[in-house]
Amino acid sequence: MSNLKLKIKNFRNSLRKNGVKTEIRRLTNFIKYRKTVIDPYAEWIELNEPTKENLEIARKYNSFLNCTFAFVAEDEKSIPSIKNQTYKKWKIIKKEDIKTDDSDYIVFVGKSVELAEFALYDIVKTIESKDGIAFYSDNDYKINGVRKNPVFKPDFAIDTLTSRDYIGKMLVVKNKFLKYNPEILDNFDEELFYDLEFKILDITNEFVHIPKILYHYTSENIEKNVAKQKNIIKNYLNRNNIAFKEIKDGMYEGDYKVEYEIIGNPKISI
Repeated sequence: MSNLKLKIKNFRNSLRKNGVKTEIRRLTNFIKYRKTVIDPYAEWIELNEPTKENLEIARKYNSFLNCTFAFVAEDEKSIPSIKNQTYKKWKIIKKEDIKTDDSDYIVFVGKSVELAEFALYDIVKTIESKDGIAFYSDNDYKINGVRKNPVFKPDFAIDTLTSRDYIGKMLVVKNKFLKYNPEILDNFDEELFYDLEFKILDITNEFVHIPKILYHYTSENIEKNVAKQKNIIKNYLNRNNIAFKEIKDGMYEGDYKVEYEIIGNPKISI
């Protein structure tokens, strides 16, 4: 089969599978970017993430806030992606040194996490425009070098957090806040990432969602300790005097449903 006939056959198959609108969009993208991207998520990446030229510009960027960052990495495999950041005002510290560190922000990075090259740059740009105590982002999975299964997260909501640990394994926290509330870091370890989020929530709900994919899980088997996570939710509710009956399992592992106590006879409007 000639190359032209093969291309026509592939186009017909793609048209039958994806529809006219998708093929028009792909043709438009080909004219604009001079390349054909078949996988829908790869296409999204092509259209929404920085080009090589954008990354070079980011390397030269100087924030007017002059933010500095300290990374606390639970996995040595995360180190190369930290060192590859376009924004360069960072260092790596051990978790036992957090309380004495003088950086503006602490970046907690969990196991099996690889940062996007532009992660810190986008965090800085967000901090410049939005005031917050803790910052989190979207993520995807990068298995054998192939990116897939993006997780586009909602903005912060307490009920969502008590239903599952949707914030994930990268969290940026203002260091002054940690200095004022050092007890937040007591007994902190990888398993207690979820607990850290709730301990911050005890004091403030100033969580800022960065709607960009700034890190990748490098394993599809991200373990969830269901018993420990339930206990973390229970402790949060008890600390804040929120009456509840029980914490039930949700439809999937790591999903929960808090059955709250109904106090009195509150009115509802429909």
